Amino acid sequence: MRTVYFYLIAFVGIAGILGGIPAFAGMGGGGGPGGGASGGMGGDSGMETSPMPRGTGQGMRGPVDIDSMPSISTGGMNSGNATIEMKPYRFSDGRLELKYYANTHTVSLGKYDLMELTTLEVDGNIYRPLSIARMRGHHAGGRIVFEVPEMPRQFRVIIRGVPSVEERIYEW
Repeated sequence: MRTVYFYLIAFVGIAGILGGIPAFAGMGGGGGPGGGASGGMGGDSGMETSPMPRGTGQGMRGPVDIDSMPSISTGGMNSGNATIEMKPYRFSDGRLELKYYANTHTVSLGKYDLMELTTLEVDGNIYRPLSIARMRGHHAGGRIVFEVPEMPRQFRVIIRGVPSVEERIYEW
């Protein structure tokens, strides 16, 4: 019975994270237009339980529509590999937030510190994250937050060293 309860809790948590990603909207968790994910993985996953305003970021050349930016996935589920999916979430008060979800069946994600392995590149400038929800176990997700002077029109996030893709590039 404990095993069933654990898997139910894990599924609800994953659905809460994915519900905030348009490609997975409708899986539960309160995503969708204007809403943030609810539920989350608990602990310090970085997920909030109440809706947050989304909207657009304001760049030098006009507004940037974060909602139109696609979700990008790298990696795979074969032995020794992990999938990491990422999507820009919002820009507010000089902070660019992205949501990520990591999934694997064979790798312990807890030994990979995304604070050390992740960078944001904008117009030749490299930014380190302010915060990232720590990965644990085989299924993890949350928010990555970077401080940038304005919402970039084009940017890329790079994660290095999470199996089995040495350099994962997410470019918008």
